[in-house]
Amino acid sequence: MKSVHFVHPRDLAVHPGQDPRRWVRNPGPAKVLEADLDRLFPGFSSVAPLTSSALTPHIRGDTNPGNLDFLLRVAAWLEPALSVEIGTFRGRSTIALAQATGAPVITCDYPSDLVRKSPNSGPDYEYLRTRDQIGELFHGREAELGITQTYADCTSPQMLRARLRKALAGRLVDFAYVDAAHTTEGILVPFRTLLPLMAEGGIIAFDDYMKDGFPGIVHALVELSREGYVFYHQAFNNPTFGTTSTVLFLNLPDCTHRQWRTEQF
Repeated sequence: MKSVHFVHPRDLAVHPGQDPRRWVRNPGPAKVLEADLDRLFPGFSSVAPLTSSALTPHIRGDTNPGNLDFLLRVAAWLEPALSVEIGTFRGRSTIALAQATGAPVITCDYPSDLVRKSPNSGPDYEYLRTRDQIGELFHGREAELGITQTYADCTSPQMLRARLRKALAGRLVDFAYVDAAHTTEGILVPFRTLLPLMAEGGIIAFDDYMKDGFPGIVHALVELSREGYVFYHQAFNNPTFGTTSTVLFLNLPDCTHRQWRTEQF
């Protein structure tokens, strides 16, 4: 696995007029530009752009093409020995991650027949799938692709922790991708569960930050930022899919326990 580098938000290539001191007042994911990527991921610009266009055509519920292409490029640069995905859906991003890294992927989702719809079900209820439908694109190819399917409710700390630890069997995670329940708990629980399972220098990625209809993601990442965690995000604007951002957390000591109100900007 390659070594990621911490870049303080004050040192990012900010847009004109953006005041980096805003993290003192209102912590949240720090926007990165292309100029920042080689500083976070040395040699990133030399990684050939990866495209998901060769996969099964995108449908509603799959990771948006721009976000997925960026995630695959980051994962390919990192060269992880093991990745975890929270939110299998039909398995399109699972296959892409396995092929981009050439390494095993543990993917997790929760069958629809185990979920009871309620006012707190969140915006993802319509995307829940039966056990037979989860990961249907890679069924029969798990061994070839190095994919392990497990099942857990990503908003249940006890269940998610138990299922992931069983699947990991003592191994650490180098790259994790969270794209499941787009609610506050759907971000907080996977993050807090994954963090102690991550290798130092590993990356946790989140999808759909700032996307219309998913305020829970923003609330969760702001809450974690106020706790002292550092997140970076890159935005994508697509006429079909709208504006959305991929958020990255680098598991480095400098990215945790920061006291924003005492930082020097």
